[in-house]
Amino acid sequence: MSPQDKKKQLESLIVESITPLIDHDYVLLDLPYHSNLGDTLIWQGELDFLRCIPFKCHHSTWWGGNASKGIKSDSTILLHGGGNFGDIWPSHQIFRKKVIEQFPNNKVIIFPQTIYYSDRRKLEDDAVFFEKFSNVIISARDEDSYQICRDFFPNNKSMLVPDMAFCMDMSKYKREKQPKGNLFVRRTDLEINENVDYSIVPKDVVESDWVWLEHSREYYRRYMIEKKISRFDQFLGTDFKNLFNDLYWHHFLRELNVKTAIQFIDKYESIYTTRMHAAILSVILGKKNVVLFDNSYGKSSSFYNTWLKDVDGLSLSC
Repeated sequence: MSPQDKKKQLESLIVESITPLIDHDYVLLDLPYHSNLGDTLIWQGELDFLRCIPFKCHHSTWWGGNASKGIKSDSTILLHGGGNFGDIWPSHQIFRKKVIEQFPNNKVIIFPQTIYYSDRRKLEDDAVFFEKFSNVIISARDEDSYQICRDFFPNNKSMLVPDMAFCMDMSKYKREKQPKGNLFVRRTDLEINENVDYSIVPKDVVESDWVWLEHSREYYRRYMIEKKISRFDQFLGTDFKNLFNDLYWHHFLRELNVKTAIQFIDKYESIYTTRMHAAILSVILGKKNVVLFDNSYGKSSSFYNTWLKDVDGLSLSC
């Protein structure tokens, strides 16, 4: 299947699966206010998907923001998708459970997640927790995660749904007309897999992790403004810092991250990557030669085998 047809197919599956569940105005929480470009692609896909929903967003913020703002008794609570359901990135799971506990009668939809626990005891503890909240709907973005849902969260409705990045509207972005060369996007965080054979990567490859923007002028500007607002809040007892962060991320840094990711990938002809969203974006961009290497706990291979193994030009190397 061509990359273009695969994007259409997976986007349609997302729309068919999730749209009927959102039947009231909503809030969107746990947004990725950080420079991981892959997470921002998911966020952009969520926003483009939600633009077709006939309900309003009353509030959206990150895990450190004011989560309860705008939540009414009939509000649907949407929780950002990604790869942080479990114990690898605990701050997100702690936030997720806190929201669920605070609003036990609201419908909660967790956008497509990879589910992984390195400690079985924590999985069993979460199984006990989620058993109490049948209002929570869990979207799993690969077969392995979906099996965990069925085995450990049987009291919750669970669905097998592709990654939300496939809902991105690409018509808004400029494309590279003549991509050239080879790019190896190699992750450097705690999900790196040291046991993979990378010998198939060409010697003339440009090697880099995602473009990290923490030290860019735009991120520094946000930091300095936030610092000044925090002093103002401390003096007056206000909370303008969270309002500023929400506005700055929604209207500036999110779009900067998305454009940076597209420009980073699109100027190369062939993509080799240990980052799943570099491969997903490559498919969305219609790249004809993409090699995906697995991460430390099988997230990439499970997603590939669930959704992408029939994409022309894309292969998995474990």
